[in-house]
Amino acid sequence: MDYWQGRCPLTGISDPALLRASHIVPWAECETDAQRLDVHNGLLLAALLRERSAVSVAEAVEATGANRHTLKDKFGELVETGVAELHGKGRGAHYRPAR
Repeated sequence: MDYWQGRCPLTGISDPALLRASHIVPWAECETDAQRLDVHNGLLLAALLRERSAVSVAEAVEATGANRHTLKDKFGELVETGVAELHGKGRGAHYRPAR
């Protein structure tokens, strides 16, 4: 939680009861314990986002009530830093954790 400053990087939600740690490379697919525990192999996501393998901006807004433009900017930052990937264009676009 410290690495992500105790909040979901997409929504800004900081209530620990609403957050879930999520692996980018799934736990079962990690080759070593070090990879499983690597802070860079994880995201701290709002629980509703964690339950989906991909999420659109519209779905994130509906699930969290966050501002659409703020979420779109945050998704863009995650894509630029290699944490997430953008799939598709326009209203059908969705984001997934980068592998």
